[in-house]
Amino acid sequence: MRNLTRWLINPTDATPRNCLGSVLLVCTDEQGHDPASGPVVGFHTAIWEPQPRAPMVDIVFPEYRGNRLADVLAWLVTHHLTTDDAKVIWRFRKNQVSKSIHRHLLQSGWQLDRRREGRDVLLVGSPLN
Repeated sequence: MRNLTRWLINPTDATPRNCLGSVLLVCTDEQGHDPASGPVVGFHTAIWEPQPRAPMVDIVFPEYRGNRLADVLAWLVTHHLTTDDAKVIWRFRKNQVSKSIHRHLLQSGWQLDRRREGRDVLLVGSPLN
């Protein structure tokens, strides 16, 4: 399998698919996916089977979810999807959720900067090794 430039967790329809791998949090129809753009794997597959590592991961965090899901995704990212020097982007639609998860991830050993991109709140950084 070729090298990936980025993994995307919980992609949206508007997400570009060039040189990415996608981890789906829910079962969806993969019709229309171009296999040349990268692998598409279910969450359970990403956890249990080895995946190619990438220098970047973009997480579209589902609404109405909290710290427990953040812990699981942080574990998945650090242990299965990223290279050692990877950059991780946590993308949120709701500001109040991003604040509590930001605090939680900082306490868990992440280095993250908070910024805005349109209506989204981004936490950008990496886990401490």
